[in-house]
Amino acid sequence: MIAFADTISVGNYFARLETEVAVPISPSGFAQATPSSITVAQARTILRGMGRTVPDQIHGKSGLDSFLKQNQANRMTPEEI
Repeated sequence: MIAFADTISVGNYFARLETEVAVPISPSGFAQATPSSITVAQARTILRGMGRTVPDQIHGKSGLDSFLKQNQANRMTPEEI
């Protein structure tokens, strides 16, 4: 297992809308280090089952910014996460 605790730092771009951390590992390195994974379709099904919807596509940082602002009042709880 990879120890991240001493290298995780606070992210910055969407910090005002979402809690975010920066983990110094590439996406492929993270995928290789995880014990399990799910597809995007599986994740969307799980979220839908929780009453949460995510658009099929979010275009760029402005699209993500817009989505987060629109859903700011409906953030996931720690239990949901």
